[in-house]
Amino acid sequence: MGCRKQAEMIVAALQELLPPELQFLITDRGTHFMAKAFQELVRSKEFVHVLIARHRPESNGIAERFVRTFKEWLKDKSWTNDEELAALVRQFLAEYNDRPHQGLPTPGLSPNEFARRLCASSP
Repeated sequence: MGCRKQAEMIVAALQELLPPELQFLITDRGTHFMAKAFQELVRSKEFVHVLIARHRPESNGIAERFVRTFKEWLKDKSWTNDEELAALVRQFLAEYNDRPHQGLPTPGLSPNEFARRLCASSP
């Protein structure tokens, strides 16, 4: 699959998944994130696209671990179109955000639990 098609598939999935309140997104400099389709998404959704330093994936360790987890989860899945891929991404995110994580400020909570506690403690 070519870079352009891959970028278009990523954008199609993100169109459905990005929360409206998104302010910024940190990525590596992968060709799909530099593609015209992705840059148009950034402009249309009005968020800031932050690029990590070249050849320094460790500067984005949490995201690198997320990508590894996602790739491991996705390797035995199959899809034939953008809608099926978007459904798989939604399924993964629901499972990922409902299970405990060690990388959060309060280890052992799921991202959803952490967000609920954070919102509950905000004035």
